[in-house]
Amino acid sequence: MRAFRYGLGLAAALAVGFYAGHRVASRPAAVAASASGRRPDQSIAPAAVQAPGATSSPLGLETPQEMLRRETRRDPRAALAQADRLDDGHQREQFESIVLDAWARADPRGALAAAAGMAPGDDRTELTARALGRLVLTDGEAALAFLQQLPGGPVRNRVIAGAAESLAGEDATMAGAFARSLPPGALQREVLGSLAEARARRDPANALTWLDQNVSDDAARRDALPRILDAVATVDPSAALGAASTLPNRDEWQRRIAAVWAGNDPAAALAWARQQPDDPGRASLLAGIGTEIARTDPRAALALADSLGAGEARTQLMTTAVEAWAARDAAGAATWAAQLPEGDARNLLLSRVVSSVASTAPADAAALLGQLPPGDRREQALNNVVATWVQNDPSAAAAWAARLETPTEKQTAFRQIATQWTSSDPEAAARWLATLPSGAARDAAAQAYAALTAKP
Repeated sequence: MRAFRYGLGLAAALAVGFYAGHRVASRPAAVAASASGRRPDQSIAPAAVQAPGATSSPLGLETPQEMLRRETRRDPRAALAQADRLDDGHQREQFESIVLDAWARADPRGALAAAAGMAPGDDRTELTARALGRLVLTDGEAALAFLQQLPGGPVRNRVIAGAAESLAGEDATMAGAFARSLPPGALQREVLGSLAEARARRDPANALTWLDQNVSDDAARRDALPRILDAVATVDPSAALGAASTLPNRDEWQRRIAAVWAGNDPAAALAWARQQPDDPGRASLLAGIGTEIARTDPRAALALADSLGAGEARTQLMTTAVEAWAARDAAGAATWAAQLPEGDARNLLLSRVVSSVASTAPADAAALLGQLPPGDRREQALNNVVATWVQNDPSAAAAWAARLETPTEKQTAFRQIATQWTSSDPEAAARWLATLPSGAARDAAAQAYAALTAKP
């Protein structure tokens, strides 16, 4: 790679500036206009910015995109300020992306310096990522110095991912060489993972070949492989499955890929899974696909679960599907679960319906409890109802608990109410305790209150 002509110190300084927290407006119109010699209200490229839907300029010489790129090369700050004034959100994002890309291509060092002075936000991160991707192509040492100065965290991850996407699309060989030049460790693994994912999206057929050629470290391969296969599965599930067939733990990889496939095309994923050998592995595949189907069609997922033989895969899919159904239609899900033959499966599914409903409508969930027979499932559901209800309306939860007829359930409910209410508002909890009649339920609540308020 070429030597850093201006010294590695510049890249380090830019990285420090990027995270220095300067609260400078990222692109105020007045500043941009002043820098370009324009009035703040003067447009820089009327045909390009004011008419983003046009396909050519009024003279038919350039497209708006070409005009905006030309204007960016001349005055990037003003171009970005103009793009940001667009009212249409989609057009604004499109033109901002054009400006940021053109700026990074024309002057990556200048773009990095400008990004360091922007207020934190998406434009700052995107410009940094694009400029860094271009800088790697011309001065890998400078890019490495910049990366090494960035503190870890979500912003650095986004910068690395964006730079990897840009670099992977420009020069796959250079991308691999740059990643291999990094010192072994977390930073190298992050860069390799991002590059591998970007390559997989652009060239799924050769993604694993790129991984073999560029990633030898076992830890880095473990980090990169899931990202590659997930990316390939999104665009070419058959290629991902073919690649997974040669890997250790093939069944686990197939389940993962099938789930990604089902998220995009559940019918095709389901057809593929049904063609697999009839063994426990196929049931697990179908259950994973059914989990994705349950997000949009819980009843179809339940029908799929019903076709599976008895076992953990069937139970897990039914549970997932009935919870998804309850989130949309609690009464329908409860009616369906209630008509199942008596037994633990029915009780499990009913308890999951109750618990799911409790998260948004605890009073409705409490009404459903009566359909559960006494036992562990009912007790678990009751605890979920009380826990959620107390968070939102402890007085209503306490009034409902006072009407419980089973002594043990009333004690359990009072104990939990006292515990949560005392933690959030001990004075209100004390006033509630003072209204309770004597008895085992009150004693349970009083003990919970005393345990939390006792002085050490």
